[in-house]
Amino acid sequence: MKTDSMLKQDVIDELAWEASIDAAAIDVAAEDGVVTLSGYVPSYVEKWTAEHVAKRVAGVRAVANEIAVRLPGDNVRTDSDIARAALLALEWDVWVPKQGITVAVSDGWIKLEGTVESHHQKLAAARAVRGLTGVKGVTNLIAVRPAVEPAEVAATIKAAFQRSAIVDAHGVQVETHGGRVVLRGTVRAWEERAAAEQAAWSARGVADVDNQLIVQAGVSCQDKLRAYLRDNKVPFMMQHHRVAYTAQGVAASEYLPGQLVAKVVMAIADGDLIMLVLPASHRADLAKVQARVGPSRLRLASEHEFADRFADCELGAMPPFGNMYGLAVYVDRSLTLDQAIVFQAGTHSETIQISYADFERLVKPIVVDIARSSRMAMA
Repeated sequence: MKTDSMLKQDVIDELAWEASIDAAAIDVAAEDGVVTLSGYVPSYVEKWTAEHVAKRVAGVRAVANEIAVRLPGDNVRTDSDIARAALLALEWDVWVPKQGITVAVSDGWIKLEGTVESHHQKLAAARAVRGLTGVKGVTNLIAVRPAVEPAEVAATIKAAFQRSAIVDAHGVQVETHGGRVVLRGTVRAWEERAAAEQAAWSARGVADVDNQLIVQAGVSCQDKLRAYLRDNKVPFMMQHHRVAYTAQGVAASEYLPGQLVAKVVMAIADGDLIMLVLPASHRADLAKVQARVGPSRLRLASEHEFADRFADCELGAMPPFGNMYGLAVYVDRSLTLDQAIVFQAGTHSETIQISYADFERLVKPIVVDIARSSRMAMA
Protein backbone atom coordinates (compact mmCIF):
# COMPACT_ATOMS: atom_id res chain seq x y z
CA MET A 1 0.00 0.00 0.00
CA LYS A 2 1.24 3.49 -0.81
CA THR A 3 2.16 5.72 2.09
CA ASP A 4 0.49 9.13 2.30
CA SER A 5 3.73 10.79 1.20
CA MET A 6 4.04 8.46 -1.81
CA LEU A 7 0.44 9.14 -2.86
CA LYS A 8 0.91 12.88 -2.44
CA GLN A 9 4.03 12.82 -4.62
CA ASP A 10 2.30 10.74 -7.29
CA VAL A 11 -0.58 13.23 -7.47
CA ILE A 12 1.88 16.15 -7.64
CA ASP A 13 3.76 14.41 -10.46
CA GLU A 14 0.53 13.65 -12.32
CA LEU A 15 -0.68 17.24 -12.05
CA ALA A 16 2.69 18.49 -13.31
CA TRP A 17 2.49 16.01 -16.20
CA GLU A 18 -0.94 17.25 -17.34
CA ALA A 19 -0.26 19.82 -20.07
CA SER A 20 -3.73 21.41 -19.97
CA ILE A 21 -3.34 22.90 -16.49
CA ASP A 22 -0.83 25.08 -14.65
CA ALA A 23 -0.34 23.23 -11.36
CA ALA A 24 2.21 25.65 -9.90
CA ALA A 25 -0.31 27.12 -7.43
CA ILE A 26 -2.08 23.84 -6.56
CA ASP A 27 -1.36 22.30 -3.15
CA VAL A 28 -1.83 18.59 -2.46
CA ALA A 29 -2.46 16.71 0.78
CA ALA A 30 -3.13 12.98 1.18
CA GLU A 31 -4.42 10.91 4.08
CA ASP A 32 -5.63 7.30 3.94
CA GLY A 33 -6.23 7.49 0.19
CA VAL A 34 -8.20 10.76 0.39
CA VAL A 35 -6.53 13.54 -1.60
CA THR A 36 -7.27 17.20 -0.88
CA LEU A 37 -6.52 19.77 -3.57
CA SER A 38 -6.23 23.42 -2.59
CA GLY A 39 -4.62 26.60 -3.90
CA TYR A 40 -5.93 28.37 -6.98
CA VAL A 41 -6.16 28.21 -10.77
CA PRO A 42 -7.16 30.83 -13.38
CA SER A 43 -10.22 29.00 -14.75
CA TYR A 44 -12.95 26.57 -13.74
CA VAL A 45 -12.02 24.08 -16.44
CA GLU A 46 -8.55 23.78 -14.86
CA LYS A 47 -10.12 23.16 -11.45
CA TRP A 48 -12.31 20.43 -12.98
CA THR A 49 -9.37 18.91 -14.83
CA ALA A 50 -7.15 18.90 -11.73
CA GLU A 51 -9.74 16.83 -9.86
CA HIS A 52 -9.99 14.28 -12.65
CA VAL A 53 -6.22 14.10 -13.00
CA ALA A 54 -5.92 13.30 -9.29
CA LYS A 55 -8.60 10.61 -9.56
CA ARG A 56 -6.67 8.69 -12.20
CA VAL A 57 -3.70 8.14 -9.85
CA ALA A 58 -3.49 4.62 -8.44
CA GLY A 59 -4.29 4.54 -4.72
CA VAL A 60 -6.65 7.54 -4.71
CA ARG A 61 -9.93 6.62 -3.01
CA ALA A 62 -11.55 10.05 -2.98
CA VAL A 63 -10.75 13.67 -3.88
CA ALA A 64 -11.76 16.82 -2.01
CA ASN A 65 -11.47 19.71 -4.45
CA GLU A 66 -10.96 22.96 -2.53
CA ILE A 67 -9.18 24.79 -5.34
CA ALA A 68 -10.29 28.40 -5.77
CA VAL A 69 -10.86 29.92 -9.19
CA ARG A 70 -9.12 33.30 -9.49
CA LEU A 71 -10.03 34.81 -12.82
CA PRO A 72 -7.45 37.10 -14.46
CA GLY A 73 -8.80 40.62 -14.89
CA ASP A 74 -9.30 40.28 -18.65
CA ASN A 75 -11.31 37.06 -18.15
CA VAL A 76 -13.94 38.53 -15.83
CA ARG A 77 -17.42 38.59 -17.39
CA THR A 78 -20.84 39.71 -16.16
CA ASP A 79 -23.43 37.06 -15.35
CA SER A 80 -25.46 38.24 -18.34
CA ASP A 81 -22.49 37.76 -20.66
CA ILE A 82 -21.87 34.27 -19.29
CA ALA A 83 -25.55 33.31 -19.61
CA ARG A 84 -25.64 34.39 -23.26
CA ALA A 85 -22.41 32.53 -24.00
CA ALA A 86 -23.73 29.41 -22.25
CA LEU A 87 -26.95 29.38 -24.24
CA LEU A 88 -24.99 29.76 -27.45
CA ALA A 89 -22.56 26.98 -26.48
CA LEU A 90 -25.46 24.62 -25.73
CA GLU A 91 -27.14 25.51 -29.01
CA TRP A 92 -23.99 24.79 -31.01
CA ASP A 93 -23.18 21.47 -29.31
CA VAL A 94 -24.41 18.58 -31.44
CA TRP A 95 -24.88 16.28 -28.42
CA VAL A 96 -27.10 18.69 -26.48
CA PRO A 97 -30.87 18.70 -27.21
CA LYS A 98 -32.15 22.03 -28.49
CA GLN A 99 -34.92 22.23 -25.89
CA GLY A 100 -35.43 21.18 -22.30
CA ILE A 101 -32.40 22.84 -20.61
CA THR A 102 -32.43 26.12 -18.70
CA VAL A 103 -29.44 28.20 -17.61
CA ALA A 104 -29.04 30.41 -14.55
CA VAL A 105 -25.85 32.30 -13.62
CA SER A 106 -24.95 33.86 -10.27
CA ASP A 107 -21.52 35.39 -9.60
CA GLY A 108 -19.98 33.40 -12.44
CA TRP A 109 -21.49 30.09 -11.31
CA ILE A 110 -23.66 28.33 -13.91
CA LYS A 111 -26.65 26.22 -12.87
CA LEU A 112 -28.11 23.84 -15.45
CA GLU A 113 -31.64 22.48 -15.00
CA GLY A 114 -34.20 20.66 -17.12
CA THR A 115 -34.56 17.15 -18.56
CA VAL A 116 -32.78 15.10 -21.23
CA GLU A 117 -33.21 11.56 -22.54
CA SER A 118 -29.74 10.20 -21.76
CA HIS A 119 -26.85 10.67 -19.35
CA HIS A 120 -24.40 11.47 -22.12
CA GLN A 121 -26.59 14.45 -23.05
CA LYS A 122 -26.44 15.64 -19.43
CA LEU A 123 -22.64 15.35 -19.43
CA ALA A 124 -22.42 17.06 -22.83
CA ALA A 125 -24.32 20.07 -21.50
CA ALA A 126 -21.87 20.54 -18.63
CA ARG A 127 -18.91 19.98 -20.94
CA ALA A 128 -20.19 22.65 -23.34
CA VAL A 129 -20.19 25.41 -20.72
CA ARG A 130 -17.42 24.59 -18.24
CA GLY A 131 -14.67 26.02 -20.46
CA LEU A 132 -16.35 29.36 -21.11
CA THR A 133 -14.46 32.52 -20.17
CA GLY A 134 -15.54 33.94 -16.82
CA VAL A 135 -17.06 30.71 -15.43
CA LYS A 136 -16.20 29.93 -11.80
CA GLY A 137 -18.22 26.73 -11.43
CA VAL A 138 -21.01 24.54 -12.86
CA THR A 139 -23.86 22.83 -11.02
CA ASN A 140 -25.54 20.23 -13.19
CA LEU A 141 -29.10 19.55 -11.97
CA ILE A 142 -30.38 18.19 -15.29
CA ALA A 143 -32.60 15.12 -14.81
CA VAL A 144 -32.39 12.07 -17.07
CA ARG A 145 -35.74 10.74 -18.30
CA PRO A 146 -35.25 8.02 -20.92
CA ALA A 147 -37.69 7.85 -23.81
CA VAL A 148 -37.58 4.03 -23.80
CA GLU A 149 -38.41 1.48 -21.11
CA PRO A 150 -35.47 -0.45 -19.62
CA ALA A 151 -35.10 -4.07 -20.75
CA GLU A 152 -32.66 -6.63 -19.30
CA VAL A 153 -30.58 -3.76 -17.94
CA ALA A 154 -28.51 -5.84 -15.50
CA ALA A 155 -27.53 -8.36 -18.19
CA THR A 156 -26.48 -5.69 -20.69
CA ILE A 157 -24.42 -3.85 -18.06
CA LYS A 158 -22.66 -7.03 -16.97
CA ALA A 159 -21.91 -7.84 -20.62
CA ALA A 160 -20.37 -4.36 -20.98
CA PHE A 161 -18.19 -5.04 -17.92
CA GLN A 162 -17.01 -8.29 -19.49
CA ARG A 163 -15.93 -6.41 -22.64
CA SER A 164 -14.19 -3.66 -20.71
CA ALA A 165 -10.41 -3.46 -20.51
CA ILE A 166 -10.71 -1.41 -17.30
CA VAL A 167 -13.54 -2.89 -15.22
CA ASP A 168 -13.08 -6.19 -13.37
CA ALA A 169 -16.55 -7.68 -13.78
CA HIS A 170 -16.04 -10.10 -10.89
CA GLY A 171 -15.78 -7.28 -8.35
CA VAL A 172 -18.98 -5.44 -9.28
CA GLN A 173 -22.55 -6.42 -8.42
CA VAL A 174 -25.43 -4.88 -10.39
CA GLU A 175 -28.93 -4.35 -9.02
CA THR A 176 -31.78 -2.87 -11.04
CA HIS A 177 -35.06 -1.34 -9.94
CA GLY A 178 -36.83 -0.32 -13.13
CA GLY A 179 -34.66 2.41 -14.62
CA ARG A 180 -32.54 2.77 -11.47
CA VAL A 181 -29.21 0.91 -11.25
CA VAL A 182 -27.24 0.27 -8.06
CA LEU A 183 -23.56 -0.72 -8.29
CA ARG A 184 -21.96 -2.43 -5.29
CA GLY A 185 -18.61 -4.09 -4.64
CA THR A 186 -14.96 -3.06 -4.76
CA VAL A 187 -12.73 -1.75 -7.53
CA ARG A 188 -8.99 -1.14 -7.73
CA ALA A 189 -8.94 2.52 -8.73
CA TRP A 190 -11.13 5.58 -9.15
CA GLU A 191 -10.79 5.26 -12.92
CA GLU A 192 -12.33 1.78 -12.74
CA ARG A 193 -15.16 3.11 -10.55
CA ALA A 194 -15.92 5.85 -13.08
CA ALA A 195 -15.74 3.40 -16.00
CA ALA A 196 -18.23 1.08 -14.28
CA GLU A 197 -20.64 3.95 -13.73
CA GLN A 198 -20.33 5.10 -17.34
CA ALA A 199 -21.02 1.55 -18.56
CA ALA A 200 -24.16 1.44 -16.41
CA TRP A 201 -25.38 4.80 -17.76
CA SER A 202 -24.86 3.54 -21.32
CA ALA A 203 -27.57 0.89 -20.98
CA ARG A 204 -30.78 1.95 -22.72
CA GLY A 205 -33.55 3.06 -20.39
CA VAL A 206 -31.37 3.87 -17.37
CA ALA A 207 -32.58 6.98 -15.54
CA ASP A 208 -30.39 6.90 -12.44
CA VAL A 209 -27.17 5.20 -11.30
CA ASP A 210 -26.35 4.86 -7.60
CA ASN A 211 -22.62 4.16 -7.56
CA GLN A 212 -21.75 2.55 -4.21
CA LEU A 213 -18.50 0.99 -5.44
CA ILE A 214 -15.63 1.25 -2.97
CA VAL A 215 -12.09 1.94 -4.19
CA GLN A 216 -9.90 -0.58 -2.43
CA ALA A 217 -6.46 -0.23 -3.93
CA GLY A 218 -3.91 -2.93 -3.31
CA VAL A 219 -0.19 -2.75 -3.87
CA SER A 220 0.08 -2.64 -7.64
CA CYS A 221 3.08 -3.55 -9.72
CA GLN A 222 3.32 0.10 -10.76
CA ASP A 223 3.35 1.28 -7.13
CA LYS A 224 6.11 -1.18 -6.26
CA LEU A 225 8.15 -0.25 -9.31
CA ARG A 226 7.97 3.51 -8.77
CA ALA A 227 8.86 3.11 -5.09
CA TYR A 228 11.77 0.85 -6.08
CA LEU A 229 13.08 3.42 -8.58
CA ARG A 230 12.74 6.27 -6.09
CA ASP A 231 14.44 4.28 -3.33
CA ASN A 232 17.36 3.66 -5.68
CA LYS A 233 17.54 7.32 -6.76
CA VAL A 234 16.64 6.53 -10.38
CA PRO A 235 15.11 9.39 -12.40
CA PHE A 236 12.18 8.18 -14.48
CA MET A 237 9.53 9.56 -16.80
CA MET A 238 6.02 8.17 -16.87
CA GLN A 239 3.82 8.33 -19.96
CA HIS A 240 0.09 7.67 -20.41
CA HIS A 241 -1.16 6.37 -23.76
CA ARG A 242 -4.24 4.75 -25.22
CA VAL A 243 -4.71 1.12 -24.23
CA ALA A 244 -2.32 -1.15 -26.16
CA TYR A 245 -1.92 -4.90 -25.71
CA THR A 246 1.35 -5.40 -27.59
CA ALA A 247 4.74 -3.75 -27.24
CA GLN A 248 4.54 -2.66 -30.89
CA GLY A 249 1.15 -1.11 -30.10
CA VAL A 250 2.72 0.74 -27.17
CA ALA A 251 5.49 2.05 -29.44
CA ALA A 252 2.93 3.25 -31.99
CA SER A 253 0.81 4.92 -29.28
CA GLU A 254 3.80 6.88 -28.02
CA TYR A 255 5.29 7.53 -31.49
CA LEU A 256 8.49 5.73 -30.56
CA PRO A 257 10.63 3.39 -32.64
CA GLY A 258 10.06 -0.25 -31.73
CA GLN A 259 13.77 -0.62 -30.99
CA LEU A 260 13.47 1.74 -28.01
CA VAL A 261 10.49 -0.01 -26.36
CA ALA A 262 11.35 -3.20 -24.48
CA LYS A 263 8.97 -6.14 -24.38
CA VAL A 264 8.95 -9.06 -21.98
CA VAL A 265 8.71 -12.67 -23.12
CA MET A 266 8.36 -15.39 -20.50
CA ALA A 267 9.96 -18.78 -21.07
CA ILE A 268 10.51 -21.97 -19.10
CA ALA A 269 14.05 -23.35 -18.99
CA ASP A 270 14.38 -26.79 -17.41
CA GLY A 271 11.18 -26.21 -15.46
CA ASP A 272 12.02 -22.70 -14.21
CA LEU A 273 10.51 -19.41 -15.35
CA ILE A 274 12.94 -16.99 -16.95
CA MET A 275 12.40 -13.50 -18.35
CA LEU A 276 13.55 -12.51 -21.84
CA VAL A 277 13.74 -8.79 -22.65
CA LEU A 278 14.05 -7.64 -26.24
CA PRO A 279 12.99 -4.76 -28.51
CA ALA A 280 9.30 -4.51 -29.39
CA SER A 281 10.20 -4.77 -33.08
CA HIS A 282 11.96 -8.14 -32.64
CA ARG A 283 11.00 -11.70 -31.81
CA ALA A 284 12.59 -14.06 -29.35
CA ASP A 285 14.70 -16.69 -31.11
CA LEU A 286 14.48 -19.76 -28.87
CA ALA A 287 17.33 -21.47 -30.72
CA LYS A 288 19.60 -18.53 -29.86
CA VAL A 289 18.34 -18.55 -26.28
CA GLN A 290 19.06 -22.25 -25.92
CA ALA A 291 22.50 -21.86 -27.43
CA ARG A 292 23.42 -18.96 -25.13
CA VAL A 293 21.64 -19.99 -21.94
CA GLY A 294 22.20 -23.72 -22.22
CA PRO A 295 19.06 -25.42 -20.82
CA SER A 296 18.30 -28.91 -21.98
CA ARG A 297 14.60 -28.03 -22.31
CA LEU A 298 13.31 -24.62 -23.31
CA ARG A 299 9.88 -23.39 -24.39
CA LEU A 300 7.70 -20.30 -24.24
CA ALA A 301 5.55 -20.08 -21.12
CA SER A 302 1.77 -19.91 -21.39
CA GLU A 303 -0.08 -17.12 -19.59
CA HIS A 304 -1.48 -19.36 -16.88
CA GLU A 305 2.05 -20.47 -15.99
CA PHE A 306 3.18 -16.97 -15.00
CA ALA A 307 -0.06 -15.09 -14.20
CA ASP A 308 0.19 -15.84 -10.46
CA ARG A 309 3.80 -14.64 -10.34
CA PHE A 310 2.70 -11.24 -11.72
CA ALA A 311 -0.67 -11.00 -9.96
CA ASP A 312 -0.03 -7.32 -9.23
CA CYS A 313 0.29 -6.49 -12.96
CA GLU A 314 -2.21 -6.48 -15.79
CA LEU A 315 -1.62 -9.68 -17.71
CA GLY A 316 0.95 -9.15 -20.46
CA ALA A 317 2.10 -5.75 -19.12
CA MET A 318 4.92 -6.93 -16.87
CA PRO A 319 7.93 -4.61 -16.53
CA PRO A 320 11.38 -6.09 -17.33
CA PHE A 321 12.34 -6.17 -13.65
CA GLY A 322 12.39 -9.92 -13.14
CA ASN A 323 14.72 -9.39 -10.18
CA MET A 324 11.72 -8.02 -8.25
CA TYR A 325 9.96 -11.37 -8.78
CA GLY A 326 12.89 -13.70 -8.17
CA LEU A 327 13.53 -14.39 -11.87
CA ALA A 328 16.66 -14.50 -13.98
CA VAL A 329 16.59 -11.80 -16.67
CA TYR A 330 18.17 -12.15 -20.12
CA VAL A 331 18.29 -8.96 -22.22
CA ASP A 332 19.01 -8.78 -25.92
CA ARG A 333 22.29 -7.07 -26.68
CA SER A 334 20.64 -4.61 -29.07
CA LEU A 335 18.88 -2.87 -26.16
CA THR A 336 22.25 -2.00 -24.63
CA LEU A 337 23.05 0.23 -27.61
CA ASP A 338 20.44 2.86 -26.65
CA GLN A 339 20.85 5.30 -23.81
CA ALA A 340 17.24 4.88 -22.64
CA ILE A 341 14.82 2.01 -22.23
CA VAL A 342 11.01 2.30 -22.27
CA PHE A 343 8.79 -0.44 -20.86
CA GLN A 344 5.24 -1.12 -19.68
CA ALA A 345 4.66 -0.15 -16.05
CA GLY A 346 2.35 -2.99 -15.09
CA THR A 347 -0.62 -1.66 -17.09
CA HIS A 348 -1.63 -1.54 -20.76
CA SER A 349 -1.88 2.26 -20.72
CA GLU A 350 1.31 3.46 -19.01
CA THR A 351 5.03 3.22 -19.64
CA ILE A 352 8.16 4.24 -17.75
CA GLN A 353 11.39 5.46 -19.30
CA ILE A 354 14.74 5.27 -17.51
CA SER A 355 18.35 5.24 -18.64
CA TYR A 356 19.64 1.85 -19.72
CA ALA A 357 22.58 2.30 -17.36
CA ASP A 358 20.19 2.51 -14.39
CA PHE A 359 18.23 -0.50 -15.65
CA GLU A 360 21.43 -2.54 -15.89
CA ARG A 361 22.58 -1.40 -12.45
CA LEU A 362 19.34 -2.48 -10.76
CA VAL A 363 18.41 -5.62 -12.68
CA LYS A 364 21.89 -6.94 -13.46
CA PRO A 365 20.61 -8.83 -16.51
CA ILE A 366 22.56 -11.38 -18.52
CA VAL A 367 23.27 -9.75 -21.88
CA VAL A 368 22.99 -12.14 -24.84
CA ASP A 369 21.89 -12.20 -28.48
CA ILE A 370 18.38 -13.66 -28.22
CA ALA A 371 16.32 -11.74 -30.80
CA ARG A 372 15.67 -12.43 -34.46
CA SER A 373 17.11 -9.83 -36.83
CA SER A 374 18.59 -7.82 -33.96
CA ARG A 375 20.63 -4.76 -34.84
CA MET A 376 23.83 -6.59 -33.97
CA ALA A 377 22.98 -9.38 -36.38
CA MET A 378 22.14 -7.00 -39.20
CA ALA A 379 25.28 -4.92 -38.77
